[in-house]
Amino acid sequence: AAEALQEALSGLNRLREPERFGSWLRTIVVRKARHARHSRGDGTDARDLPAREERPDDALARLELEALVKQAIRELPVPLREALVLVYLEGYNTGVAARFLNIPPGTLRRRLHDGRARLRASVETALQGRKPMNQERENKVGRLRAMIDSGEIYGALRESLALRPVPEELIDRIRKLERV
Repeated sequence: AAEALQEALSGLNRLREPERFGSWLRTIVVRKARHARHSRGDGTDARDLPAREERPDDALARLELEALVKQAIRELPVPLREALVLVYLEGYNTGVAARFLNIPPGTLRRRLHDGRARLRASVETALQGRKPMNQERENKVGRLRAMIDSGEIYGALRESLALRPVPEELIDRIRKLERV
């Protein structure tokens, strides 16, 4: 907390909107806490390691889904993102998180509800291939569609391995070609 306050005070000239000082400071505190937690160990988070009985492809799918969710969290509006990160990623209970954000507990619960709903919709949409998470992914999916449509099935399969998770729509197109 002291390091975060020191960083905030030394970087006060970078604050463009003084009325947002509270959320700006909270962001610095959360970042410093996360950095301190990660620097205490060897850099490996036990949650990233596969369980002994977990197959490697299942572990990869789990890690890819986690990355997709984290990307979706980064794209949320700041109030929803702050609530979700504090409660679900940092592990604070709702009372503490509400006090930290200086909002009523009911407001925090509403932000958690709205944030979960937006996350669910965003991840489901990305997994179904209807709306990619970013423009680069959209370009890759478009190129894969064209490859599949032109009969370059093996090239499409090879390139789809780098596009994780593979949108279900592409998998369905490949399956239809296999039946022919």
